[in-house]
This record gives sequence, structure tokens and C-alpha cells, in this order.
Amino acid sequence: MRDWLNDMFGRGETVVRQSEVQTPLRLVLRTASGRVSVRGVEGTTATVRAQLYGEDGGRLGEMVADGIVFEEGWLRIESPPKRHGVNVNYEVMVPFATHGHLAVVNGPTEVRGIDGPVEVSLSNGPLSIEDVAGAVKVELANGPADVQDCRGAVDAKVSNGPIAIEHVTGPVNVTVSNGPIGIEDVGSSIDASATNGPISYKGAVAGSFEMRSTRGGIVLELPGDSRFELDAEADRGHVVCEFDVKDAATPATAPLPRVFLRSERGEILVRQSFPVEVS
Repeated sequence: MRDWLNDMFGRGETVVRQSEVQTPLRLVLRTASGRVSVRGVEGTTATVRAQLYGEDGGRLGEMVADGIVFEEGWLRIESPPKRHGVNVNYEVMVPFATHGHLAVVNGPTEVRGIDGPVEVSLSNGPLSIEDVAGAVKVELANGPADVQDCRGAVDAKVSNGPIAIEHVTGPVNVTVSNGPIGIEDVGSSIDASATNGPISYKGAVAGSFEMRSTRGGIVLELPGDSRFELDAEADRGHVVCEFDVKDAATPATAPLPRVFLRSERGEILVRQSFPVEVS
């Protein structure tokens, strides 16, 4: 294992620890304040670069270094307690075959290019997750949040958004208390719930949808040749569907995805993103 401690960033100090690791690596990171970046790289070497700011830098540098622990198939990172008055920015490079568990209080957080699964708990973002092969689970107090190009299931609970979820292969389950939900190109089912804010989706219907908004509308933009079973109600608004609607009693040749939409205060619009031309 290699260690460095220097003063490359003016008053800030930088601690670097590097080690060969077993894969799949299990990464556990806990920090109170500072930027966090986790990125997958080729090979079996993990590198942690911690940039810290605070008084009594030498002592804090030792504490930060001691909080970076390599142990068999584990990498544990924990910043000094907040009472020590230090902000630490972590740049973590790990093998692609890494499982991640991050708990961050304050600071921009990004995770990209690892196999996963990934769990992130964040109080104050923003949050960005990209190119994760396994399942993604997010608990976020204050966003924004962006999840894209992930191949597993996405489960997100957000107090204050917005959140954008794009190009996800697995099922999506997202709940937001305040703020909009924007979803695009999902290859499976979607379960979305917003208390104060609209919900939008653009892409194909690859599974059943269930979307509920208490105060906000719901807008779907679907290919013109989409086929699905629609169940939509707006208590204080209109429901507009640009697709041909057939009576539910008409039997379908094959089971269709069910699109269930409910809005208490807002319109529901199901429109064609590119209508199919009829010759």
C-alpha cells in the first residue's frame, strides 16, 4: 500500500492512499462535508485521494489518512467527525467490480462506471449516478438528483427534488415529496409518486406504469405505435389521450402493459412523441 501527504492545493492538504484489492470490492464511505466522486477503472488497484481543508492541517491529515482502510475485499473510508471543523473532498477510483455504500451529509456526490449494486444516502446534494450495472438505491433529502445509463433496478426516495432518471434497463420505483420527476427511456416497469410536483415520461412502454401525483400533472410522450391498457383519472383536471382508445371489453390478442395514472390536482396528457403515418 502506498501513501502520500502533501500541500499541493495551497492551504489545503492532500492525502493519497493506494492498494491492490480483491474483487468484487466492497466500498463503504461515510463523510460529513465535502465533495465525493467514485469512479470505476480497469485493474485491481484502488486509489483514494482526499483533499482536506481545516485548521491544524497536519493532525487532520493524519486523521483523514487513518480513516482510509483497506482490508481484504473491503475499502472503508470515514472522514473525521464534523466537530473537528474539516471539509474533505474524496476522489475514489476503484475496480469496475465494486459494490458501493455511501453515506454523505453535505456535498456534491457522483458515482459512475462500477458494477454495483450501489446504495447512496445523502442529505444535501446534488447527486449524480451514471453507468452502474447493478441495482441503485437512493435516499436523498435535498437534490437535485440525476440517474442515467444504469442497467439494474432503480429505487429512489427524495424529499426535495427534482430528480431525472434516464436510460435505465431495470424497473424504476421513485417517490418525491417536493419537486418534479422526469423519466426517460426505461426498459421495464415504472412506479412513480409525487406529492408536490409533476411527473413526466418519454420513451417506450416496456412494462406496466403506475404514476400518482397529488399536486401536479402527468405527461407521457410515447411512440405512435405503442399499445397499452390505459386507466387514467384526474380529479381536478382533464385527461387527454392522443391514441385511439378502444373499449376495455374488446379482447387483446396478447396481454398489454397497464398504464395506471392518477392526478388529484392537474391534467393528464398521453401524447404521441412521433405519430405513425397511415398510408
